Amino acid sequence: MDTQQPLVILSRWQSPSQDTLQYYHSLLDNEEKTRLERYRMPADQQRFLIARGILKTALAEIEPSIAAKDWQIKTDQRKPYIDHELDFSITHSGDWVGVAIAQGAIGLDIEQHKDQRSMLDIAKHYFAKDEVAQIEQSDNPKDIFFLLWTLKEAHLKATGEGIVEGLDQISFDTIKHSAKTNYQWQYRGYQLDASHTLSLANSQAIEPRFFSIGSRGLQTFSDYNNIFAS
Repeated sequence: MDTQQPLVILSRWQSPSQDTLQYYHSLLDNEEKTRLERYRMPADQQRFLIARGILKTALAEIEPSIAAKDWQIKTDQRKPYIDHELDFSITHSGDWVGVAIAQGAIGLDIEQHKDQRSMLDIAKHYFAKDEVAQIEQSDNPKDIFFLLWTLKEAHLKATGEGIVEGLDQISFDTIKHSAKTNYQWQYRGYQLDASHTLSLANSQAIEPRFFSIGSRGLQTFSDYNNIFAS
């Protein structure tokens, strides 16, 4: 599996077979198994399991000298990492689980379009003023809100910064498709389906490749709409 382009691998959390889930479980170390058991809801357990399984399986495809079960996912105070030149990002929300892998810094975020009655209040608290204006002036304020939210989350996942350090310190113009950050990175936004938005931040100015995992294994994925590119 070539990593010259960033890779994004997606799965609906309900899709993997029991055999696949059992295989993914066999890849977990003791700490990961403990984390898995902390999730109270079966759906959350399955999302965590699928994300780790996809990540370790993909890493083993990229670097065959290291078996999938031998990849150690570590965490410092900023973000999870591996002892390798590759960076990765994991996300899950609603129906979808996603993993991104790249040679440079990478951040991936998916958000399900839940009913955000306090959407503007959240935006006014965390977003830049011009972003709040974009939401208020849009015919589809919910879509703009979740696009901006995922772009910001993807950026923070890539840098390892937290929300406290400033969702309002980075801003995006969804009309001009531009980003105002301290990084000369590529930012992409996609509509996965009617109720899920995905955004990607990466330090490589290279288009990502999308794949999905279903009943027939790993396949090229193109069932999305491009909605932001900078």
